[in-house]
Amino acid sequence: MTIHPDGQYAYVPDIFGDTLSVIDIEAFEIVNQVSVEPTAGADAVRPWMDTAARDGETMLVENNGGETGTESVWDISDPANPEEVTRLTTEDNLGELPLTSEIGPDSAVGYVFTADTNDVTVIDLASAEVTDRIDLGGSAFVGTWGPDGEKLYIPVQTSDEVKVLDHAAGEIVETISVGSQPYGATAGRVRPQTDTAASMLGTLATLGIDIAAKGTGTTYCIGNCACGHTL
Repeated sequence: MTIHPDGQYAYVPDIFGDTLSVIDIEAFEIVNQVSVEPTAGADAVRPWMDTAARDGETMLVENNGGETGTESVWDISDPANPEEVTRLTTEDNLGELPLTSEIGPDSAVGYVFTADTNDVTVIDLASAEVTDRIDLGGSAFVGTWGPDGEKLYIPVQTSDEVKVLDHAAGEIVETISVGSQPYGATAGRVRPQTDTAASMLGTLATLGIDIAAKGTGTTYCIGNCACGHTL
């Protein structure tokens, strides 16, 4: 789910219904439901993740249908009536298995995490075309923007690293070694206070040592996740 920048509407892709639902947040009800039709030779589109641009004009939707998945660019300039502009495939140089996406702070460029080809697919939102594929050297499912919106931090699960993508340069500018199999990331705008104990716990976690208190544990998505994540 993603929320339009005006704060009035949320967009919910339905992976099993091949629809995109528009929800009025205050009324908490569906005000529109757009059918997403399969292309020739496909039995379903399976939209399941989405990201709205900050300018409120464009939205990216990841589709899990077919062998390699597809990526849709939507026009949300009329927030209650979104329209699919185009659907990109591997024939358009889209990477395989698009899982999630992030959109640059200028709302001009989209970054799609295409896990099966170990890269990030870069999309020009104005032209709705793939302009680049950035190699990550491993499989990544998500990314998060730093507080200033200039760099995208991408945990690469299969290489135990976080890649730092500079938006202005359009390339990876740093690689950070982290703990085993990093899966998700969220950047905060406030740096937490640290002390000796917290620093030690962070070091132990980086080394892969179980530090969870008794009765606690990591939570995971439940059921048959479309991203293929397994415990």
